[in-house]
Amino acid sequence: MEAAGEVFAQKGFHATKMEDIARTAHIAKGTIYLYFSTKKELFSSLFEHSLDLVEGKVNEVTRNEANPILALENVLEALLEVARKKREFFRLIMQNFFLDLELQISFKQWREKMIDAVASRIDSPHRSLAKIKASIIFYFLLSVFLSFLSGDLSPDPETLKEIKSNYAVLIRSEVR
Repeated sequence: MEAAGEVFAQKGFHATKMEDIARTAHIAKGTIYLYFSTKKELFSSLFEHSLDLVEGKVNEVTRNEANPILALENVLEALLEVARKKREFFRLIMQNFFLDLELQISFKQWREKMIDAVASRIDSPHRSLAKIKASIIFYFLLSVFLSFLSGDLSPDPETLKEIKSNYAVLIRSEVR
């Protein structure tokens, strides 16, 4: 999977050949076809794997944090770390996202899981209100993540400080 992500990120979806991935992974091309019947299937699987990595990172940084505000602050850090490490691959996903219904469905399912996870950290007598607040937080995080990937936001320390400050204000207003 790592080799496929590297090759897709370097060459783009359309220019990538299964041979390129096999060569980078140091395996026979036929080995890839034992697991994936098409390049699109491999790409979709890689997308889902990437969402799982993000989810795992988020779970890792929130698992032992009892304070929901601190836990959500850790999520921002985790997302920025993933964006830095996998920037080119996520850019490729952004380029192909609206052209691929399968990617959109996978993202929608993942988004709901993430919103539910954030909502579970929000103390509210009404589950629907907690979910709305969680959605606000999720979309702020997604906006920062995508803006960072697209180059609209700079990863310089001053910008990151401002983002963290705005995020802290947001989560403190939504999480009580």
